[in-house]
Amino acid sequence: MSKNLARSMGGSRSASVGQGLAQLNAGIGTLITFATSPDTIALDGSGRNSPFTQAMLKYIRTPGLEVRSMLTRVRADVIRATNEQQVPWDHSSLTGDFYFKPSS
Repeated sequence: MSKNLARSMGGSRSASVGQGLAQLNAGIGTLITFATSPDTIALDGSGRNSPFTQAMLKYIRTPGLEVRSMLTRVRADVIRATNEQQVPWDHSSLTGDFYFKPSS
């Protein structure tokens, strides 16, 4: 995508186009999470799932785990699994707690 965008912007502007996703802002009550930090590319890993997906699957069904705490655990797992090459990123304007699976 960045190559196509660079071509459409002309030669003088192509140097300003980076790789990966650009950071964006969330509306009130929104949480956006990315597999990696802005302007970087996520690693695929060597298994069936990427390091990010693997970590998300590990924690998403944990009862009583608030989403921001879950993402902190996911981030730590991905950083460890990728030898600090990938750092998951999120942008939040949440105004309360959110649970994928509340405590019973």
